[in-house]
Amino acid sequence: APKQNSHLSKADAKLVKKGQEIYNQLCTSCHGKDAKGQLADKMRMAPPLAGSSRINGPKANSINIVMHGLMGKIDGKEYPGGLMIPMGSNGDEWIAAVLSYIRLNFGNNAGIISKKDVAKIRKTTKGRTAPWTLEELAKKYPAALGNKAKWKLSASHGQDKLKYAINGSLKERFDTGLPQQPGMWLKIELPKAEKVSSIILNHNSPIYIFGFQYLVHCLR
Repeated sequence: APKQNSHLSKADAKLVKKGQEIYNQLCTSCHGKDAKGQLADKMRMAPPLAGSSRINGPKANSINIVMHGLMGKIDGKEYPGGLMIPMGSNGDEWIAAVLSYIRLNFGNNAGIISKKDVAKIRKTTKGRTAPWTLEELAKKYPAALGNKAKWKLSASHGQDKLKYAINGSLKERFDTGLPQQPGMWLKIELPKAEKVSSIILNHNSPIYIFGFQYLVHCLR
């Protein structure tokens, strides 16, 4: 597996390596080797996967797209590649592998997708024959929030490392500098009011939540 995935277990690293092979053989023709979209006559053949809110959002988003395909405009744009072809005829491990590779590379940091994750989606969407549209997916599986440059962060401890709380790096992490204790807090103010359905915490040590209060602030 790529060097940046050296933190993975042997099983996950093997899965990601398989995904890399699949991506290089099949996906680069449209999405490009850098996952920013293959250039043809100064146009991108397909939307970028690097930094994609679908890739970095809920697992179900990307699994559904690969399994059932995607049609229509992507973020307001039409691409020469057209319809994303359904690939559900491939096995659960195949889909898990290629998505895990994409989600852990090209600047993405969304984590592993397992065979069980894919099998669950296959079961719950059994009988679906039409490709998804982004409008359908957005209603069923909200995408990850973007525009992080305008997020305002503050914390009771570790102010000098606040940027690491949302930069997506597994090597540079937010740290309070002290053992966790009641009363510590970290606040994220968004540039506008948002409907949030879930919060995903990526951590490398146990987290003990003494009290949790969720507030969405609108910057003025």
